[in-house]
Amino acid sequence: MYARWAATTAVITSTQNRLLGSRRTLLPWQQRCIAGGSADRPLEEDVQARVRALIEAGVLPRDTSKTLWVGKGSGAICPVCQQPITADAYEFDLGDVLLHRDCHRAWQREVRAG
Repeated sequence: MYARWAATTAVITSTQNRLLGSRRTLLPWQQRCIAGGSADRPLEEDVQARVRALIEAGVLPRDTSKTLWVGKGSGAICPVCQQPITADAYEFDLGDVLLHRDCHRAWQREVRAG
């Protein structure tokens, strides 16, 4: 019984390490996080760099819309921080893209900076 438990634990640990390695490779901007709270969030300069990259890639618009819709989080994944926008948070609708409040502020700063 103990041998099965130990083998299962080893497989789970190995899988978790592989997932972490994949995330480091695929999302390098998320590596520098401030630990603490309910979730680790990327540092502000990393968020700004990610917003810049998404604007250049055409995922986020280059200019502010005249109409902004804000509502309760629907569970959609924010393209800036790659985290779901939960029901206890507000989501900011940029047309085709939904952002967290802080990610929306970072986008606004980047658009204003030109």
